[in-house]
Amino acid sequence: MKYLPLFLLIVLTSNLFAQSAKEDKSVALKNWIPDEMAGLKTDSRSFSKEVNSEQGQYLMAVKQFTDGEKTINVVVFDYGSNGAKVESSTKSWKEGTVIENDQQYFAHSLLQDNKAFEQVNKTDNQAQLLVYIANRYLVTLSTNQGLDFARNVMAQLKLNQLPK
Repeated sequence: MKYLPLFLLIVLTSNLFAQSAKEDKSVALKNWIPDEMAGLKTDSRSFSKEVNSEQGQYLMAVKQFTDGEKTINVVVFDYGSNGAKVESSTKSWKEGTVIENDQQYFAHSLLQDNKAFEQVNKTDNQAQLLVYIANRYLVTLSTNQGLDFARNVMAQLKLNQLPK
């Protein structure tokens, strides 16, 4: 019985350290996204957090950039050891696949040697790029400035330097 307080202290302390480590990782993920992209500064809607779902735990970081009419949204998911679940949904991303009509354009490609999916709505110039990295990360960039702009902005991100 005399060791119970010590045991409780050890358990509580280890839980605090584990929670702190997860928070540090989500903050590191958010800090990986620059505070300025294409001349736009991040706004107050940026955040990072740990998400618990039926599919498992993962980290998420979001930064949003605005300047009048221009918007850029960057969302990064770190699936950690659950990355295989994402891999199964990206298996169909075959480089060179293109679907295009008067209103939309979809393509699978490689960006910085990683599988990518790109799409644009031609009527309002909304574009989105999704890049799957190292069987672990999914980086999504969306903008209202079109696909070429989205590609140029995505090129600013150092995909091979995501936090470990």
